[in-house]
Amino acid sequence: MRKSFLENRGVESEDELDEILTAYREAEEEVKDEVERWESRYNELSEKHTELTGRLTDLSSRYERALKSQALQQALLAEGVRPDRVKHAIRHADLSSLEVDENEEVSGIEQAVKSLKEEVPEWFTSKEERRGIPPAPQGSGSSKLSHEEKLKRSNLANLRF
Repeated sequence: MRKSFLENRGVESEDELDEILTAYREAEEEVKDEVERWESRYNELSEKHTELTGRLTDLSSRYERALKSQALQQALLAEGVRPDRVKHAIRHADLSSLEVDENEEVSGIEQAVKSLKEEVPEWFTSKEERRGIPPAPQGSGSSKLSHEEKLKRSNLANLRF
């Protein structure tokens, strides 16, 4: 029965059957090797994708933080934070309350500056100080002249930076 089965399928001898089976096994091994190579490559690319996604997330959050810090710095300087306190003010501020939109514009700055003014008003200069008039010195108060009179006499009030 086996011989007639093979003859009906176009196989005329057992040697021919052996050749067919050998070729089949070789092709099967080649396919298995190719599948293993593709699986290995897939795993490599999957790991690389995970790594790059993590780096992108990290860089995106760092970029967003830089945008928030820069916008807050500009607002703080405009509102009179002493330049030597700007870095401290930015660290003290709640940057998570600020939002960056798709146009890279930062919102919530006004509230952040207002909060800082309430929490640490000593970091902000007065309008007089921003116009170039230094604050009245803290001292013994032995002079009877006011701070403004002393400035007029010393001509410091006319200096502009």
